[in-house]
Amino acid sequence: MGATRRCGGVAVLASGTPRQLRPRASVFAPVGEARLPLRLSVVVTVEFTIEPFEEGEPPLRVTQAVAAIEALGIAVEIGVFGSSFSTSVDKVGPALSALMTAAYAHGATHVSIHTEAVG
Repeated sequence: MGATRRCGGVAVLASGTPRQLRPRASVFAPVGEARLPLRLSVVVTVEFTIEPFEEGEPPLRVTQAVAAIEALGIAVEIGVFGSSFSTSVDKVGPALSALMTAAYAHGATHVSIHTEAVG
């Protein structure tokens, strides 16, 4: 059998004959332009640090980033060397976007993020 190349939903055989491809089953469900796994019950824990680090009270870049996450209805735990929150997989993307946008808008030079699926 000759080589094939794909062009949209059609395979073009080496002989030049087009052949319609059968749709493949997907483990993803479309959500806007993003494609999220169907397991929306997964909980993701996010740990983050915002630099530059300052001793004492959290600077504006940290408090504004936390406020942006909390505005999405997500509780944030603020720690000495970093902060964290847990949310469903469908909310983690918007939360990370809000976190980074607010942090950099208020003077952050580096944001470290660690995520882990826990459920």
